[in-house]
Amino acid sequence: MEETYLEKLEFYKILKILTNFCYTNQGKQLVYNLRPNYNRIEVEKLLNETRRSYKYHFSKFFSFFL
Repeated sequence: MEETYLEKLEFYKILKILTNFCYTNQGKQLVYNLRPNYNRIEVEKLLNETRRSYKYHFSKFFSFFL
């Protein structure tokens, strides 16, 4: 993505906000190195991993109450 689009989306401001949640300089550096991913297959793979993780942890949390 062109830098102008990232600037219009205020991408770098979002990264700066995210660094406020980092406890270490290494974590802040990882945040500053984040960039959008344009590979559809990779994005779908990562979204599926997120869904599986969410379902796993969600079910573990609520099984505690059953």
